[in-house]
Amino acid sequence: TPEQVWQAIATGAGNAGWLFPAEIEERQGGSMLIHRAPFGGDARASITAYEPPHRFAYEEQVGPDVPPWATEFLVEGRAGGTTVVRVVTGFYEGGEGWEPMVEGAGEGWGGALQLLRAYVPNFLGQPVVNVGATGDTGQPLDDRATLAAELFHALNLTGLRPGDKFRAPHDAPPLAGVVEGAEEDGAPLSGSSHGCLLRTEEPAPGIFEISTFSFDGQTVTVNVVGRLYGDDGAALATRDEPRWAAWLEERFPAIGAAITIPR
Repeated sequence: TPEQVWQAIATGAGNAGWLFPAEIEERQGGSMLIHRAPFGGDARASITAYEPPHRFAYEEQVGPDVPPWATEFLVEGRAGGTTVVRVVTGFYEGGEGWEPMVEGAGEGWGGALQLLRAYVPNFLGQPVVNVGATGDTGQPLDDRATLAAELFHALNLTGLRPGDKFRAPHDAPPLAGVVEGAEEDGAPLSGSSHGCLLRTEEPAPGIFEISTFSFDGQTVTVNVVGRLYGDDGAALATRDEPRWAAWLEERFPAIGAAITIPR
């Protein structure tokens, strides 16, 4: 329902379940603090619209000489028990110099909305804890497809499609479940996909994003980022965090040291 989607996108607890931990003052004119580590620092924003359950908007102060970055959610209920979410995000002002940042944000939101679609019907309102690791390979964007293919192969995901079951090999931390979605819906996973979404049964009910991405527009990161739901999540995350970091470092030595996902 629109009310359930609103809970996910416009409250701090809801945001933590699929996007980033956030402190949200739930009113127009309120403040917002988004914790993006390790993908960035804390971001402060001003809430410019808070109209439950249909419209939520905020503006971030990116830097002293940078125009505000605006994000708006529009929520529309449809017949048959579905809801459509539209996200409009970017600069009110800008130019060609900002295009790489806008394109990267667009790709990131595409993956995030897939995660929202999996989160609301399956895990809304449950306790959540983050787990996983990410590392910068230092390799250029031209190598992204090769790195994605290596990452999928290392987790036994190559050739799978949405709906297929998967199980990671024994040398990886426990990870098993079903492929929820991919960038190229319906296509088998390969290096051209760059990322996919997994709904897990092991180590606990959860959602994992397996991806290659560039946060600076120059080099490629490899990422195994998960959210575990339920009362056992914290203990399992504590167990598996160092294992995911070691696993990434072993398979991608160029990253030096992987960064675990803050909880």
